[in-house]
Amino acid sequence: MMSANVSLLSPYPLAECVARLQAAIDAERIFANPFAEPGTKLVIGRISSPFIYLHKRISYRNAFQTLLSAALSPQARGTTIVGKTHIDPMVRAWMIAINIAWVLIGGAMAINVFGSTLSGNGSQNQSVWIAMAAPIVMPALCYALFRFGQYLARDEARFLKDFLQRTLDAQEYGG
Repeated sequence: MMSANVSLLSPYPLAECVARLQAAIDAERIFANPFAEPGTKLVIGRISSPFIYLHKRISYRNAFQTLLSAALSPQARGTTIVGKTHIDPMVRAWMIAINIAWVLIGGAMAINVFGSTLSGNGSQNQSVWIAMAAPIVMPALCYALFRFGQYLARDEARFLKDFLQRTLDAQEYGG
């Protein structure tokens, strides 16, 4: 799941939408107190009116979990909720950086080993093939990890959108 747009219209005023959301979610705790009571609500998030950041409560870690970021805007007919579902931008940046590193470092190793082998200075052992395969295999494994994480989060975008629709009595909004 790449990012998907969310555009909803709630009949409630902005303050009512914020109050309903605050009542329906557990606050996200970045530095959680290990002695605090764990939350029980299905959605965890942060509301900094007029912005909301939500994600589904899961019982495991998943860096590729779907997040919903949206802005609430007062309108004559209620409140619009416009945003998108996506993975954490830091996770995306980390995946890009680590793959670039694998390709550059592994590519340098492969070129070095390949050059040594062609010139006759290198050995014909298994490390040659490992060094030459690393720039391809490691990004492929990173991609497989990414796809598995997204598979685990496959229904979360729909869940978060449905949560907003139920909590705020919101309907699809064309703009």
